[in-house]
Amino acid sequence: MNKLVKLIFRPKRKKESVLKYIYSLLHLILGLLSSIILILVFITGSLYAFKHQIEDLAHRDMVYLDKTIDYQNNINFINTIDIDNIVKDFKTQYGNPKYLKITNPNQSIRITQKEKPSDEFFYDPYKKEILGKKNQNINYIFKVILRVHRWFIFSLKWNINKRPTSKIVGIAGIMLIVLVISGIILWVPKKLKQIKKQLKINWKANFFKKNYQIHSVWGIYTSIILLLMTYTGLYINFNWVADFTLKSLGASDKEIHQKKKITAPQENSSTIKTLKIGKLINTVEKNSRYRGILKIQFPTKKSPYYTFKIYGHEFLNQSCYDKFYISKYNTVIDKEIFRDLALYKKAKLLMERLHTGEILGLPSIILYFVVCTMSCFLPVTGIIIWLKKNKLISSSVTTS
Repeated sequence: MNKLVKLIFRPKRKKESVLKYIYSLLHLILGLLSSIILILVFITGSLYAFKHQIEDLAHRDMVYLDKTIDYQNNINFINTIDIDNIVKDFKTQYGNPKYLKITNPNQSIRITQKEKPSDEFFYDPYKKEILGKKNQNINYIFKVILRVHRWFIFSLKWNINKRPTSKIVGIAGIMLIVLVISGIILWVPKKLKQIKKQLKINWKANFFKKNYQIHSVWGIYTSIILLLMTYTGLYINFNWVADFTLKSLGASDKEIHQKKKITAPQENSSTIKTLKIGKLINTVEKNSRYRGILKIQFPTKKSPYYTFKIYGHEFLNQSCYDKFYISKYNTVIDKEIFRDLALYKKAKLLMERLHTGEILGLPSIILYFVVCTMSCFLPVTGIIIWLKKNKLISSSVTTS
């Protein structure tokens, strides 16, 4: 035990500042404590980021239609199809729908069943038929991946709240923020002229030198995205982080914890006709500037109104959406127009997509995947550096 303490708490070097010495110890200790957890988090996170793409690929025969039609935007396409007939056809076969999602003219329409097991079906609007339903096994795999990533829990049967491991990932996230910040401080050279040199890897160098350069250079390249991913992850995992963030963006305690209540107006069904869903979509179209993905949530006993979400159709706003609560008699009960929302509300809506990399669609997901892949090497290369400095690994190790 004494030997291990000596290996970790090395003596301060002569010309080393006290702060750099403390940061060096913090970097080592937190790196050793969190390495295995962080590698698992990086791997599961990079897999989960591609959840929708992997699911679409697994169901490609039902998702992608043999059409290459350009309607300029999704709303133009929606106006050409009869949503009411689609819903009517679905009801006769599978009962009431819970959700309906229209992505684009070249993909099938997704309809989720209201009754259990709440299967998701793929509908071809051109052939006017159900193509099949989603494989629940794939959904199960991603649920497990999410549990490992978020709570370090490896089974859907385990209770999240009763497992002590549920807070491990959050604690590892806090450690990661300290690791990244301390790593940047340790990396900063004494002379600014050396920065360019310290951002390069000499792939012809010996194994240990190359290992050191990979650790420091990749650590710098991934630092900004890592801080963003980690902070947004802590926001999702810890209420106190969420509260602090929203307060910093101008929210009050009341606004943070206030739950939105939507009350449907009392309308006389004998004098007002129930309008078709297509007409309700026209109301959404008139009130929103967005023309992208459309999601519809159907009325229930608890929520006797339709909820429409329409997303942006341009590269920079595809994660933004306007939300409408509309009665079946076409009364707009309430609406949330993204551009009119307070800053903290906008952040609240985008926080999860900032964490997963979906904020700018596939390009940002790929960027996050590359960062996560590079980050998997940081704990490994860091441990090798520590072992080499303490002569716990042979100097004869080579790339071969």
